[in-house]
Amino acid sequence: MIATDLPDLIRRLACNPQVIGIARYGGRSPRDTSLGGDFDIFVVVRERPVDLESVHFHCGGIPVDMNLRTMEDLRRDEPLTEIDHTVATAEILYDPTGTIAAVREDIGARWKPEASRLTEHEVGMNRFCQQHALDKVRHRLDTEPLLSELLLATNVYWLLMTYFRVRSRPYPGEKEALRIIGDEEPAAHALMAAFYDATDRGEKLRISEELTELVLRPIGGPWREGETISFGTHTDAVDLNETGEAFLRELLDSE
Repeated sequence: MIATDLPDLIRRLACNPQVIGIARYGGRSPRDTSLGGDFDIFVVVRERPVDLESVHFHCGGIPVDMNLRTMEDLRRDEPLTEIDHTVATAEILYDPTGTIAAVREDIGARWKPEASRLTEHEVGMNRFCQQHALDKVRHRLDTEPLLSELLLATNVYWLLMTYFRVRSRPYPGEKEALRIIGDEEPAAHALMAAFYDATDRGEKLRISEELTELVLRPIGGPWREGETISFGTHTDAVDLNETGEAFLRELLDSE
């Protein structure tokens, strides 16, 4: 047995001499035994297996996401994963020597919570793919209802993640993403809610189109009719659209 419940899990971890500290992030405290949602913790250990980053299991019927870190991981110039940014604000559950509290004081400055800027290839890919999904269903709403429902719902989920990507920010997870969008872009949050309330597929398409425009606004909106978008063989390629359009004209010029 791993542990009987979350308090027992924390107690057993804290009793292990391998464990230096424990910090909790997310919405669930160790005392919350309600169903629904998971329990998110960082467990700082003296050593971890080289290729092991996290372990996921159930405890008392609650899914547990246990991220394993060493002090060396917390002192890195760049975080091991995007989720490591939450160490700066996580609730410390166990830190007998104050080591975790001390090292995380400068994490906010050292690990700036910004995703890398989009390359030209990535901008084009985002603008194309979001519009491509809508184009697939536009004339199939009645003839292929299951495919339409699948693609429309998938597109909204993509847009949730894309909202942060096109703004060069790390994705914080679904629950926090919805909270942030509700604070920053209430119109987008309202559109997402309206999408899932809608029962008519035509209305879902209309909402998806409006939401796509709003989410992709920082990079010029979705791919539009009459516009050429080109992708590269690698993400750092430049002048892709100009190169692609010129080569297309060359291929089509028969005179």
